[in-house]
Amino acid sequence: GLAQGRVLALGFDAGGGALWAGTATGAAVLRAGAWLAVEETKGKAVTSILIEGAGRAVLATAAGQLFECAFEAAGVTGEFGGGVPGGAEVVVRARALPAQPLGSADADNPGALQLTSLARGRDGALYAGTRSRGLLVSRGETFEEVLSRPRPFFVEALERDAGGGLWIGARGAGAGLYAAGAGAGWRKLAEVQSAVNALK
Repeated sequence: GLAQGRVLALGFDAGGGALWAGTATGAAVLRAGAWLAVEETKGKAVTSILIEGAGRAVLATAAGQLFECAFEAAGVTGEFGGGVPGGAEVVVRARALPAQPLGSADADNPGALQLTSLARGRDGALYAGTRSRGLLVSRGETFEEVLSRPRPFFVEALERDAGGGLWIGARGAGAGLYAAGAGAGWRKLAEVQSAVNALK
């Protein structure tokens, strides 16, 4: 069922008819009137949910890992995200990305890297906002830091607009609102100088 604790993230999958919920102690998905736990996230704060299509989502955690999730038929093993035949019992299958948790670069808060937000870029790459390492990007199984100027290190929010452009909300020394510029550059909007914690 739904894990106990504060709800930190929600995502509605219109194609799959499901509501994904991330809490301070794990994630679950409401489907056909029942909560299905995402067992791999048990005990982890799930901070962001990115719906990837019917029955699929990516979850970010404060424990330095993301989880790629998909509905699958119970008792069936095979290729990840194989789908669910009609009438089959459904379970949620998840795999961690990367396999080992990412580490924080914050001397005041060592340990696992806190992931805060998720978005897909125009090129299909997966972007993750972090607290201490700025923006990360993945085009496969590994993640690398996005090096740009200006560069916010404490990213609280990510959003993709209708044109496919990415926006960053940040706090800390680089607090403000950023828009994707040419190449790998980012443009900081002078009108916003305070912390931006959410975007929509």
